[in-house]
Amino acid sequence: MGVLPEDEEICVSKLIKLWVAEEFLGDLISRNLILISKKSSSRKIKTCSIHDILRDLCIRKAQKEKFFHVTVTNKDFRIFAEGIKYSRSLCIHPDIFHKELSNSDNSNVNPSVGSLPLVCSILCSHLASEIYESGDRNLFPLLRVLDLGKGKLDGFPIRETKLVHARYLSFSGYGKISIPKILPNYLWNLQNLIVDCENVHLPEEIWRMPQLRHLLFGMCYLPCPARSPIDGDNLILENLLTLSKVSSVSCTKEVFERVPNLKKLGIFSKQWITSPLSLDTLVDLPQLENLRIRNVFSTLMNFTFPPNTRKLTLDGCRIPWKHMTIVGSIPNLEVLKLRYHAFYGPEWEPREGEFCKLKFLLLHSMRLKQWRAYKTHFPSLVRLILRACLELMEIPCSIGDISTLQIIDLDDTSPSAVTSAKENTRRTKELGK
Repeated sequence: MGVLPEDEEICVSKLIKLWVAEEFLGDLISRNLILISKKSSSRKIKTCSIHDILRDLCIRKAQKEKFFHVTVTNKDFRIFAEGIKYSRSLCIHPDIFHKELSNSDNSNVNPSVGSLPLVCSILCSHLASEIYESGDRNLFPLLRVLDLGKGKLDGFPIRETKLVHARYLSFSGYGKISIPKILPNYLWNLQNLIVDCENVHLPEEIWRMPQLRHLLFGMCYLPCPARSPIDGDNLILENLLTLSKVSSVSCTKEVFERVPNLKKLGIFSKQWITSPLSLDTLVDLPQLENLRIRNVFSTLMNFTFPPNTRKLTLDGCRIPWKHMTIVGSIPNLEVLKLRYHAFYGPEWEPREGEFCKLKFLLLHSMRLKQWRAYKTHFPSLVRLILRACLELMEIPCSIGDISTLQIIDLDDTSPSAVTSAKENTRRTKELGK
């Protein structure tokens, strides 16, 4: 963890992917050296950090043992080539590498970079695509992790380079990023592909990468494998666990049947269409646990949810409240987040027997006026969060009678809603005596 910038909150999901790619997650599980910064709605660790003293100790120890080398200042960069000669990892903060290359003729940099056969990981806080600006296309034969940071690229950063050990690739882009068709030929062990760009086009050949576990994009189009010209291949990604965010156009039965073990799915729809958006194909994902749907222009209709769904986020879907019973009937639902007119209409009245396991409920920017609910409608609720629900008159008075309720959190709501929240909090405290 010492490779990360000082005082930065660390995304735990990213950290875990990096650890898995490096194959030393098991060695760190038993060590209690992490400070929790934020938790998710399900109370899992979302971001973490380490103390400055511990980070400095990690850096000194790692550089002494040639485990990784960190560059932070221009002075560090001047000894960069010498310091990393036998290092296992390169860590570049924040954009020293980019600035130094811009101010030099690169004659003394790329030759040094090109002679680092022991490097297994490269982590950059900002753009460092120049690390591949070389005629030598086999710079890092043992590379497992390549994170090029937040600087924007206009294309795929690796070309004609066989990185047979690479498991983790992350970069940011602008415009349209097309993943090359020959990707399986030189990154066939890749497990994590992360591209921060809202226009990513995946080739049909992506289905020939069976080791893939996590695909994360700003938004991508995933072609239907049924149109693949490859004959005789088993085009099923059995190891794929995460796919986000994928265009709603790609959410077909043919696609979902080929990701049978998918656990986390993010869908983004921003097409101008006159007919409602239909997602009845979600039932073809029996292992799905975490689903997020962001819909910009149309209305979501004809939807069903897999029974194992535990976390559901709906954003801009404009579903009539009468269809909330479909959501409430998900047997294992624990977290529900409704944002920006996910449902529309002035009144919501849940039904008995719904939301039996719901622990977390968020209402954000909803034009709801009357919420008629009783404690039996949310028997397991622990946290209730309201944000920018200015038209809501009050929180149902019996919410405070839910024995499991711990937190009611309001921000930018009506004065009457605040008053009712205080009354519910008082009743909850009395119930706990």
